[in-house]
Formats: sequence, structure tokens, C-alpha cells
Amino acid sequence: MATHVRVLGRVLDRAKTVGYTDLCNTAKSHVRV
Repeated sequence: MATHVRVLGRVLDRAKTVGYTDLCNTAKSHVRV
């Protein structure tokens, strides 16, 4: 179970980072326009 929790945590952290990056990129593109 511990390993599954670790993997799930990594996936969630990665998703958060990607989502945050996408959000920043979207905001930048809107600011340019």
C-alpha cells in the first residue's frame, strides 16, 4: 500500500506542477494579447 500511495503522490505532484505551468503559460499568452 505504501508504494501505491507514493506513486499516487508523485503523480498528483506532477499534475499540480504541469497544471500550474499551463496556467502560467495561458496567463502570459492572454497578457500578450
